[in-house]
Amino acid sequence: MPLIARSSSSNMSQGPDSMDLVVSRYDESAYSVASYIGPILNMTPLSGLTTRVIIYSTGQDEPEDLRDDLRHHLPFNVDVIVRQRPNVGREGAAFLHHITTGWQDLADHTLFMQAELHYSWSVRRRIQDYFVPNTGFLSLSDVSEYCSSWDQCWDHSTWSESPDVLKSIYSRANPTLRQGFTLTYRGQFIASRHRIHTQDKQLFQDLLDEFVNPRSVAHSSGYAEHPWLPGKSDSMDRPLFGYTIERLWGVLICDVPMYNWRTDAQVFCHLRLD
Repeated sequence: MPLIARSSSSNMSQGPDSMDLVVSRYDESAYSVASYIGPILNMTPLSGLTTRVIIYSTGQDEPEDLRDDLRHHLPFNVDVIVRQRPNVGREGAAFLHHITTGWQDLADHTLFMQAELHYSWSVRRRIQDYFVPNTGFLSLSDVSEYCSSWDQCWDHSTWSESPDVLKSIYSRANPTLRQGFTLTYRGQFIASRHRIHTQDKQLFQDLLDEFVNPRSVAHSSGYAEHPWLPGKSDSMDRPLFGYTIERLWGVLICDVPMYNWRTDAQVFCHLRLD
């Protein structure tokens, strides 16, 4: 089975003013995936941008078949790439894999999403209202929570995390800052290449290793025995650590406090315009 299938119109490099839609897919149909992607591609804020759709698929279908089906259901000719990957780590691992393996080929902006968007109408409204060329990070979730510190952090779902784990991630992502942070949800957000590149690539690689390495701390019995998320068990395809990374994308990518707002359940980070 070939691992990558690209459309014939594919460009190997991204030019200026580009956006990739990076989709983590399990086994959702091409029609269903296209029903979420198509309306986004047709939005005014994306007009004039060079766009690609990159699917990270863990399904059993052939990448070429999925690619062709997507092209058939999308409203216009768009560059579609389907990349097969193991069913490990869910969307957190897929996004980290995209960042680390495509470090030099990231689009100006990347919209990260799961194959089934949560409240797609709200996602489109947020893109329409808040996405601008100098956006550094934009959460596309309808939910957010605020943590005043890493040792006092929990949310409505009973999720929490070891203060040591939160401190380790936060201090590596923001070594000069000591402040509260907003949690993100649903695995759907926009990030700029500039904001991603302000971090050390090794941070993203180390987080990816926590997902894909069965001997990592995140898959250890000690980690899985923490009392939060009662009734859930850890596995390679459904890692408990995924709930933490889902909530920390803003911490990883948006670290400039004067350009960080929490308004209308949003997390923003705009780039400094010099």
